[in-house]
Amino acid sequence: MRKKYVNFELLLKEFDTKKCSIEADWIEWLKKTSHQLLKQSPSPILHACSTVAEVYAPIANELYNIAFVSCWKIMNDKGKELIMENYLNAIRSPSKPTIVLQTILNLAEFMELDENTDIKLFSASTLARIAE
Repeated sequence: MRKKYVNFELLLKEFDTKKCSIEADWIEWLKKTSHQLLKQSPSPILHACSTVAEVYAPIANELYNIAFVSCWKIMNDKGKELIMENYLNAIRSPSKPTIVLQTILNLAEFMELDENTDIKLFSASTLARIAE
């Protein structure tokens, strides 16, 4: 099976939070990042789900964590740093909707509990602030 090329530039473009200023922007940002994680996933199964997610959005939401981890594992340090900066921008934004925080918290928990991933996205104090 041929290895899929991952377009990290496109993925990082979707994670950019500079244009997010109101709640609707954040909801669109979450939708776009969810879809792009599936599209750029090196997993053929997750990548195939991106087509279904275009017509049935809940698929992208359900697969967000695993799609993120599949991309994160092969991403370079600069890309990881940029994604973390954008997640922190989302956390700090006064206009972000609860769904964005829930998604980030769920992702952090998923990564901490994943036996194949020894990654902590955020410090305990940051997670506590988000949960609060």
